[in-house]
Amino acid sequence: MTRKMFLAITCTAIVMASAATTTGVSAANLAERSSGLATFGAAPGFRTRYPATWSHLEQSLQPTIGHYLVYLSNQKMHDPCTTTDDGAGRITESCGLPIGTLKPGGVFVSWASGGVPMSQAALASSLDQAPGRPFSVDGQPGKLSIGVPHGEGCLGATRVMRAAFLADGQFRFQMLACLRGPKLGEHESQVRAMLRATHFGTP
Repeated sequence: MTRKMFLAITCTAIVMASAATTTGVSAANLAERSSGLATFGAAPGFRTRYPATWSHLEQSLQPTIGHYLVYLSNQKMHDPCTTTDDGAGRITESCGLPIGTLKPGGVFVSWASGGVPMSQAALASSLDQAPGRPFSVDGQPGKLSIGVPHGEGCLGATRVMRAAFLADGQFRFQMLACLRGPKLGEHESQVRAMLRATHFGTP
């Protein structure tokens, strides 16, 4: 084999391998896009799927107790956390919500985990006493309640969905969904589908 033939074969192989890799990535992206869903994942293994028309946001600061995993919405969001310095060495950090008010047809979802440390018995009792009907996700027990907001600061929503889950008997996850009409039925179905597609990874 001549040097020229060897180089030609090698270059062809590289191009084919590159094309195969690119095609594989594109196929994965296409599959995700064609399903109409997007995926969000966070350590230690939390994963959920939601409509691709929504966006996700992770806030820049976290509370001392508990953890905000992600915000999801079909409206534009901003980092809800701010840090201010009074010039005298005192730094203040605070967080609010990433949306001021829901527009008509708006959806806002938040996922959080953790909370005040409790025994497994206390956690199980807390879930039993939580409002709503039993609603298991990823094989884990939970509760889901749906109603009308009553001074809950739900961004002007006309329907609120709250869910709580206890993973492996000791890890808490909470979901809050604020919906504003019209299309309440459609958006409620989307939130339910998101819940069913959620996976609770545990340490």
